[in-house]
Amino acid sequence: MGYGFSRRHRAKLAEPAREVICFAGDGDFLMTANELATAVQYGANVVAVVVDNGSYGTIRMHRSANTPAG
Repeated sequence: MGYGFSRRHRAKLAEPAREVICFAGDGDFLMTANELATAVQYGANVVAVVVDNGSYGTIRMHRSANTPAG
């Protein structure tokens, strides 16, 4: 969680002429929403599509890995 949403700002600042679009789950957005202020401060205007995917992927992955089979 929190990886893609924060990387979009860096991509836009590295390539200002290119369009940057980020597809992020709601958990990703929730973990990095504070970075919006930094993006505005530096003019990193990007498009973000936030989706409610119904679960936090990282938590689900760890839970599945630690659940005994059977």
